[in-house]
Formats: sequence, C-alpha cells, structure tokens
Amino acid sequence: MSTQKDEYVKPSELCPCGSGIIYKKCCKKKKFKWIKNDGDFLKQMPLDKDVVASLTEYKNWCEKIYGRKLQEDDKMFWGYMPTKYGETEIRLMRKANVPENRIYAFYQTGRILVDLDEKMLLGIEIKEYISYLDEYDT
Repeated sequence: MSTQKDEYVKPSELCPCGSGIIYKKCCKKKKFKWIKNDGDFLKQMPLDKDVVASLTEYKNWCEKIYGRKLQEDDKMFWGYMPTKYGETEIRLMRKANVPENRIYAFYQTGRILVDLDEKMLLGIEIKEYISYLDEYDT
C-alpha cells in the first residue's frame, strides 16, 4: 500500500526512460506521463473512455457481489493470469487475419501495435516490438 503521494517528474530531471536526457527534451511531449510512487517510476497512460466504462461496471459488479467497496489491494482481475499471453487473444487475432509476425510480437511483448505510435511508446519498446517482427520474419 502506497504511503506517499504520486509525484510527477520535473522537466529538469533526467528522464526515467533511461535515455540520459532531461525529461523536458525526452518523454515530456509524449501521450503518457512518468510519475514517482514510493521511489519507483511508473508510466501513467490515459485510458480510453470505453475501458473506463468497463472498469467502472466491473467495480460496481464486485461491490454488489462482495457487499463492500473495493480496497486498494484487491485484485481486479483475479482468475485471469495468462501464461505468457493468452490463447484466446491469439485465436481472436488469427480470426481477424492479423499477420502472424504481429501475433508473435504480441506473444513476446504483450503489446498489440497497429501503428508504432511514438507518442505512446518509448524507443526501447518500439525497438523490442520490431525486433520480434524481424525475428519471426527471418
């Protein structure tokens, strides 16, 4: 349980992505924010409104079933822990005719990338994904 308030990375601090560049000139303009929580750096990304609606619906369902509000340390997704990444997702990706190299990269990274959106990803995340596309293709 966190005892400290989250802090945003200051523009003049080194960027937490590990580039060695100050935050202002590195990840500050991306679509996510780096926050400090209990000494750790976390990548805070905006959630799609449909995801927020689904999580709210799930939270309300849990409160109805268990008769109490969810606590900070309650698991939201107990019962769904895929080994690497799930067969269900892969089956659906194949049904949607997603290229096999992208399915392989998803299996290795957990990322489904339609476009390599540099505003949402770190350079290292893009390189990792591309390396798995290349590994599959060779």
